[in-house]
Amino acid sequence: MYDLPKRALGPHAKRLIFTPKTLKVLYSERQLKPYQSESGGQLFGEFANDVVTVTTASTPSPKDQRSRYRFTRSRNTEQAEIDHEFSNGLHYIGDWHTHPEPRPAPSSKDHSGARRLFRTSRHELPNFLLVIVGTSDDPADLYVALVNGRRLKQLS
Repeated sequence: MYDLPKRALGPHAKRLIFTPKTLKVLYSERQLKPYQSESGGQLFGEFANDVVTVTTASTPSPKDQRSRYRFTRSRNTEQAEIDHEFSNGLHYIGDWHTHPEPRPAPSSKDHSGARRLFRTSRHELPNFLLVIVGTSDDPADLYVALVNGRRLKQLS
């Protein structure tokens, strides 16, 4: 659970929670072997009272481009996932991807890509989430940040 700064993900959101199902998906994609490519996807969730709950993490599609140090989603796949999850009552909240290091930190490409995504997307959120999953299975080692068009702000 993460405490959220005021208005970070909406006017009433004060806490951020990842469901066990979501964490299981994120940890299942860790780059534990030298031949494993980066993985990633989108995060979807619910807003209830003062809690934002991340209930779903999508996984890579065959149309995504992946290498050891690079992950690029198919825009068509992303929009199809957003439309599908929205029809199920879930909202797009942000993106996640892996890094082959125990305690991940965003690269300069992560910074610029996340800020560009926020600026070029149609949405009503004051921030998106950016989650980077390293090789550690300790939740304290997840990199969790708020991102908007100007900056990333780490929550963890």
